[in-house]
Amino acid sequence: MAQCSFIRTGGTRCKITTKDGAQLCHMHDPLKAEARSKNAAAGGRRAGRGRPLGGAEEIVSIKQDLSRIIEEVEAGRLERGRAAVIGQLFNILLRSIEVERRMIETDQLVERLERLEDRLGGRAGWRT
Repeated sequence: MAQCSFIRTGGTRCKITTKDGAQLCHMHDPLKAEARSKNAAAGGRRAGRGRPLGGAEEIVSIKQDLSRIIEEVEAGRLERGRAAVIGQLFNILLRSIEVERRMIETDQLVERLERLEDRLGGRAGWRT
């Protein structure tokens, strides 16, 4: 993969990598403008500010597992020490999900800021 060859109005080069030997990334390729528009419209209809539903489904699954473990402990079928370790592991899992979510959101924000810089870069008095 290569780096996008698009040069922003401030003179800096786009940092996004291209796919399939393309010269421009998905964000700067004029042939993909319609696809970008469709994706942006679909993004507004997705759960949680554009995040896919998969994350919510994963959280629901974790909550169900935790509820089952609580029932097992209360019924005396699962030792409290083992349940405590399982609880710690669930906390690690939840933290990793949160870190992944933040990384995705950060990447999306960087892309949005680059698009804004590209759009606003030609205006008088705007600095990058």
